Amino acid sequence: MNPLEKKINKLEKHVVEQDAEMFRMSKQIDKMHKRLKQLEGRLKEAGVDAVVDPDREPVDDKPPHY
Repeated sequence: MNPLEKKINKLEKHVVEQDAEMFRMSKQIDKMHKRLKQLEGRLKEAGVDAVVDPDREPVDDKPPHY
């Protein structure tokens, strides 16, 4: 096997490993997204709507004495 073939084999192995890792990470992100939705639902049920709103910025909140 010449040096070019060795490099190609190494790169092909790397691509396969990288694909497997990206698939694993995608599954993990899906699980995290599902858990986030569950937690958002629980917060909403508890009446903590402000935390669930992703567009809300804490700087937009008025202090309690207003």
